[in-house]
Amino acid sequence: MNYKIMMSAFMLMAFHSYAQNTKVQTAYNDLRYNRVEDAVPEIEAAIKHEQTMNKEKTWYYRGLIYEKICNDAALTEKYPDACRLAMQSFAKSLEINKNSDYVEDMALRGIGLFANEFGRGVNFYNKKEYDKSLAVFEFLLTIVPNDSLSMLNAGLAAEKMKDISKAKNYFGKLIQMKYDSPRIYNQYAVIQKSEGDTTGALETLKKARQLYPDDLGLIIE
Repeated sequence: MNYKIMMSAFMLMAFHSYAQNTKVQTAYNDLRYNRVEDAVPEIEAAIKHEQTMNKEKTWYYRGLIYEKICNDAALTEKYPDACRLAMQSFAKSLEINKNSDYVEDMALRGIGLFANEFGRGVNFYNKKEYDKSLAVFEFLLTIVPNDSLSMLNAGLAAEKMKDISKAKNYFGKLIQMKYDSPRIYNQYAVIQKSEGDTTGALETLKKARQLYPDDLGLIIE
């Protein structure tokens, strides 16, 4: 290859790589100076480009950007999945580097994001938007698979949607986890009975009555 052509190619590659890294830094600077909406297209471009898509900092900054949006009521209407995108971004950053310098920071931020998204799921439930509520709690279970409260709410939302299979699955898992609530056993037994499994329903109620002998709901059922 001609020396000048080869040098030009190397310079072009170097410039291209620099440009992509600049997008990441520009996105972070936009965040710092509260230009969060300007940061979104920059960071979205960075996570799709081969030069920056596998860098922990790219995903960490993306998490910070969407966390900022998640905590801004005026912006969450425009970006309704901001909390979810922030959590996914932090998870991706940790996937790239489990020993990241940002581990503790992301863990702390993740707690707040989880609580925020949980509240969103409850609000959907209270507004009887059960499909949206279920989607939120099922997402949270991908983040913390054994979170009993998310599992409970997922089961209740599924039940309201008449998705008996999902409701039974979540209530069954809670029983296996020994979740302390007579209501779960009652709900599970009702589902079993609706499926024609009278024997199974009686076994569930028998087990529940041993655990909660004075619960009126179980006595009536």
